[in-house]
Amino acid sequence: MSVAARINILSICGLVDRLLEASQRLVEAYSEKLVDAKSRGDKTLSEILERRLSSIQLIESMAQHLHAILCGDRASIALGDVMKAYDIVDKAYYRVVVAGREKLPTMIRAYIYEIRHRLQEFVYTPI
Repeated sequence: MSVAARINILSICGLVDRLLEASQRLVEAYSEKLVDAKSRGDKTLSEILERRLSSIQLIESMAQHLHAILCGDRASIALGDVMKAYDIVDKAYYRVVVAGREKLPTMIRAYIYEIRHRLQEFVYTPI
């Protein structure tokens, strides 16, 4: 892998790290809100918060998986690993950004969009 390609992967890793940090913060925040809503007995709000929390936890899990694929301590990354990461993000992108089924904060959607865009450029740009 060339130096330019490695730098590109490292910049994507930076975005993945920010997505992971943001999703972890949101999991904590929504967990606290959920506990509060349940203690007040607000069933409707509890159900909404549970769905959002579940969606954010899925994004957090995806970010951890991407981090393991792209940002490990390995000296080099195979193109197959980058393609695998792209496929994972692409599925999340269509579920979260395009279809909008998951009502997630804009920050999370923006990170997913940017990571997908960068991986797409990397995968489909001729060497």
